Amino acid sequence: QLVGDAAQARALMETVFARFGQNASIWIECVVLERELEQSVDARGACGGGGGSASRRAVDGAAPFEKARKLFRRAVTVITDAHQALALHTAWTAFEATWGTLASQRAAEIRCASHWAAVCRRCDKV
Repeated sequence: QLVGDAAQARALMETVFARFGQNASIWIECVVLERELEQSVDARGACGGGGGSASRRAVDGAAPFEKARKLFRRAVTVITDAHQALALHTAWTAFEATWGTLASQRAAEIRCASHWAAVCRRCDKV
């Protein structure tokens, strides 16, 4: 049941992005939802004796919540408004500080800086 719910939630997210993709708060709320979906799948795996992917991530050093992180990476390809970009960058760096690794945190900082530079160049042209 959970897998079907997750697929349905993700399909609904795509509909929302198509209509409100320039709004950082939409992306941020969807990241929270995606993280919660990933956590529930991890918890179900742990309860089922499989150890869950969270424990496997801890062993191999990879950052958890990769699907949530992918939403941030997509958002910076869509958002062009400076205020929206600032809100998105703040949320992404906070997400990485809480849930990521040093490598994922640094990658987010680099991507945010690059996105900010592009947004500022666009603002200068207007």
